Amino acid sequence: MTNQRISCIFLILVLTFSSAVSQNGNKYYLTYDDFIRGLETPVQSVLNRPFYRAHFEQGKMTELATIDSTGSINHLASYRYGKSGNVSEVREIDSTGRLISLTSYLPDSWQKRLMQKKLGNLWKPSGNELSTRTLFDSTAKPIEHRIYSVNGEYVGKIGYSYDERGDLIEEIWEDGKDNSLLEKYTFSFDYADSIQTIEQFDANGKTISSVKLRILSK
Repeated sequence: MTNQRISCIFLILVLTFSSAVSQNGNKYYLTYDDFIRGLETPVQSVLNRPFYRAHFEQGKMTELATIDSTGSINHLASYRYGKSGNVSEVREIDSTGRLISLTSYLPDSWQKRLMQKKLGNLWKPSGNELSTRTLFDSTAKPIEHRIYSVNGEYVGKIGYSYDERGDLIEEIWEDGKDNSLLEKYTFSFDYADSIQTIEQFDANGKTISSVKLRILSK
């Protein structure tokens, strides 16, 4: 999956297959379009060719793997469910086993803070109306929290930048409507004196605050 629209398609598919499949085990598909349409193929038909494998447990799809002609997994999406039976989390893994994204369909602090920056501090969540897709870099550090509405509309994001030491140096909050700045934080370091400076900027780039902190030893 490369964007929220595909994530939403997977969510629909999970719910559809969950209601249609009661046994545990795998189902196989020659193409992604076949998977979308539910056109299953026998396992013998996927030998020595690329295919998709969906794994079910207790009637729910828990994994969807993209597999190449050698039998190696190129991409794996795993699904977790809440008490209601709906999907609560989707994890995406690449061919090396590295976590590349995590999508949560539950309310979280990132959603609340972003919406309050957009609409004011009186905004409160009214249920599972938003989702958060977190992207990770090669060192497993989060680089983006992308917030979407229940219908897949892009709401906004929180982006992170790091220095060569892996320390956070910038945090940017953006409005998804026009990609405009909502708020920004910068983090600078005086490693010799163990001092960190945190600066906060508003949507116009004006400095709101500047704080110096003592860096704790790692």
